[in-house]
Amino acid sequence: MERVRRGSVKLVQGLFGPEEAVMPEGDGRGRNDALAAMRNELLLYRYWYYMKHKNYRYDFALHRLEREFYVSQRRIIDLLDEEHDQLVALRSEQPTIAVMRQRWPHWVW
Repeated sequence: MERVRRGSVKLVQGLFGPEEAVMPEGDGRGRNDALAAMRNELLLYRYWYYMKHKNYRYDFALHRLEREFYVSQRRIIDLLDEEHDQLVALRSEQPTIAVMRQRWPHWVW
C-alpha cells in the first residue's frame, strides 16, 4: 500500500495532483544520516576554503558557514571537532579550488 505523508494533501495534491503525493518509505523522523554526512563533508570543505584559500579569520569563517548551512556556530564548532580526523586529512591533501569546483560545481568557490 502506498503511504501518503501528512501535509501532502495541501502541499502536493492541491498543487500538482494526487499521484505526486506518494512519498518514499522512511523512518519519519525527519533526518537522514547519509544526507547529514554529505552536508558535514561539504561544510568541512567550505571551512577549509574560507580558512586556507580566502584567509578569513576563524570567527568570520564560522559566521559565513552559519549563513550558508543554516546551522548555529556552536553546532559548526561541534561538527568540526567531531570530524577532526577528516580536517587533518584535508590538511595533508591540500585540496585546490579546482578540485572543490569539480566536486561541488553548484557552489561558488
